[in-house]
Amino acid sequence: MSLLRRHDGIAQVQSLLERVPRAQAKPDDVLDALVACWSAQRVAAGIADSLPAVMERDACGLRTGIYY
Repeated sequence: MSLLRRHDGIAQVQSLLERVPRAQAKPDDVLDALVACWSAQRVAAGIADSLPAVMERDACGLRTGIYY
């Protein structure tokens, strides 16, 4: 959360964390989902970075790395 506090939108994130019942999803699960959405938006917009910068491919031809 300390990293998020440096960015715009922290109020919306905090509000969402307060509205989701813990019996349905724990805060870390909500944050994981938000990060996945954020990363997907960056990939779709063509502005995502990746680790490693140049990805290898697996036996099926899929890239083996993480986009963010």
